[in-house]
Amino acid sequence: MEHNVSANAQVAERPQWWKEPFAVFQTNLQEIDADLNVESTLDTVLGHGADTWMLNAGGILSFFPTTLPFQTPSPYLSKRPSGDLLGDAVEAAHARGVRVIARFDFSKVTKSIANEHPEWCFRTQDGEPQIFNGLWSVCPSGDYYQKRSFDILDEVLDRYPIDGVFFNWFNFNIVDYNMKVYGICHCASCTERFREWSGGEELPTDTKSPRVRDWVRFTTAVLGDLNTRIAEHIRARSHSILVIQGKQADMRYSEAHKMPGKELWPHSTGEAISELQHHEPPVPALVNAVSFVDAPYRMGGEEPAQFAQYLAQGIARGGMPSTYIMGAPGRIPYPSLPVAGEITRFFRAHTSDIYSKLTPAARIAVVKAPSARPGSPPSEEYLGVYTMLQRSQRPFDVIPLDQITALHDAGRLCRFDLVILPDVSRLGSQAPTLDSYVDDGGHVLLTGGTGFTAEGNSELVTSPALRRGDRVRTGTELKSAYATTAPQPEAFSDIYQGPLVPVMGTLLDCVWADEASGHGAILPPTSFAPPEKAHGHRPSADEAAYWRRNARSGGSVTVVPWTIGQSYREVETSAAAQVLLEIVDGLATPRLEITAPESLEVVVSTAGDDLILHLLNLSGAGRRGFRPPAPLTAVGIRLLEEAPSAEASALVSGMRFRDVNSTMEVTVRDHFEVLQIRGAAGLV
Repeated sequence: MEHNVSANAQVAERPQWWKEPFAVFQTNLQEIDADLNVESTLDTVLGHGADTWMLNAGGILSFFPTTLPFQTPSPYLSKRPSGDLLGDAVEAAHARGVRVIARFDFSKVTKSIANEHPEWCFRTQDGEPQIFNGLWSVCPSGDYYQKRSFDILDEVLDRYPIDGVFFNWFNFNIVDYNMKVYGICHCASCTERFREWSGGEELPTDTKSPRVRDWVRFTTAVLGDLNTRIAEHIRARSHSILVIQGKQADMRYSEAHKMPGKELWPHSTGEAISELQHHEPPVPALVNAVSFVDAPYRMGGEEPAQFAQYLAQGIARGGMPSTYIMGAPGRIPYPSLPVAGEITRFFRAHTSDIYSKLTPAARIAVVKAPSARPGSPPSEEYLGVYTMLQRSQRPFDVIPLDQITALHDAGRLCRFDLVILPDVSRLGSQAPTLDSYVDDGGHVLLTGGTGFTAEGNSELVTSPALRRGDRVRTGTELKSAYATTAPQPEAFSDIYQGPLVPVMGTLLDCVWADEASGHGAILPPTSFAPPEKAHGHRPSADEAAYWRRNARSGGSVTVVPWTIGQSYREVETSAAAQVLLEIVDGLATPRLEITAPESLEVVVSTAGDDLILHLLNLSGAGRRGFRPPAPLTAVGIRLLEEAPSAEASALVSGMRFRDVNSTMEVTVRDHFEVLQIRGAAGLV
């Protein structure tokens, strides 16, 4: 059957249609789904509130009758009268006003293709391939990715007027689906490319070696070049096709899913989307929320409360919502689909008044540094600072360390009153930009060991720390050490004033500039056991924090030379939060007064002239995931600057507030609430 998909299409070809809000429903098909009913699937897509359908096209298996010898069609295509699922889907979807994103996965090929082209495949240091379930992993350095992927794309683009392309698992595979570690690929293409890239070096053999950082930079360069060429290739054919892959694409991508066996990081989705929104150039972000608990358990449906947080956090930070299921709709029971549909339909209902104009508006930025190794979690310092700010309802955005200069050059960094760098170590090329930011009146807060060269000198000219001292105290050296910002006039009589924060992680000795001012004190360790001998803490000459102000601009750099975030993470006592907030509020004056439980997260944005507050109910957060949340009642919100003739609406509950200059009491009954305060965008 020949498809003339564009003949009756109701989807107009519009360049960069993805610049307007849209919502996705993804069916990640198994080979047995090649005969799915496209009309009933579109009923599900539209009923869910989505206007875009993502489904499999090519790569591991093609869901259309390919003529390429290095593509393997699904054997179940023979059950379709047309023999062409992709063609049927595009034709039916366009007739009903639904766009189609074609999903590709170039990471693996069948045994017959691998035997014909062994040079395309992953190889261990010993020359062994990576094989899982009869499929051979291919290497992005080889010609399958570098050349044949373009042929596969062209075959689809020649036949079907698709609206977008998405590439799955577009990376160098160290592990397989069973988490078996194969290590770094040593195929001929990788060996040759790395030697050329590094100036003659051999590939590292140990993923725990310091040299793995060079390999990460190499793979980033290979993938970045390939992503750029693919995006340019598709754009040369049409400016109406969305490309989702890598930082060079039209849209950035985050997959929201649980990590079984790992402690829940309840903010993972919102954090990821916030970080993606603060890259240059700014492009939309897609939050693809997974309906199952893990790859080996794809029929194990995710908890509705967990899934609700994926989408609620995603849209709060400006992401496009996407619901991802396995197979044809209805084959596998996914209990999260009803709540996913509710949030998706809410998003669509408020596209014109909110989500088409939503812009991040927090006045505090928290900088996220790259992980020390691929897949490793953020530092405890970062997690602790993030948690203290969230639990105290101090709204903030997340920015990547490597984007500071780009954001500054684009005029986007100056929006922030305060930039916090939680123990990010080296600033590198970003340091001069932060100095410029301070010279322009901005405030910077460094914690732990942030901002020193390998030789121990300060990277910031504006820092109160001239250089790091010889001593860095860690571990047992810190047992019974405390930091305090309160005067301790009676400490020599063993009488103390709070807050007293246990110092955990690291404590640095520094040489301070003459213009530096100190605050508080460090109480060095003394005997902590037995209890009869646990006394005698005396304030040292080292203070808990130092700052240095730019006399001309009023900007400043504050240094907390110990890991206040890690100290909080280790024991979660409020003293650390009290100290941090004392510093933060002095540098970024709060513009909102929020009275709420710690389980409320507030995300601040604007939409045109309106102030938008997404209120996220995290009360259901547990050790491994979210359970149904408890209602958060009498959440008090007050603007600290008067808003003439403004009014507000709580869009989920339908509550209205005529007087926004007094405290508004909002109830967050379920997963989230959205407060729209008209005409108040300039008050934050």
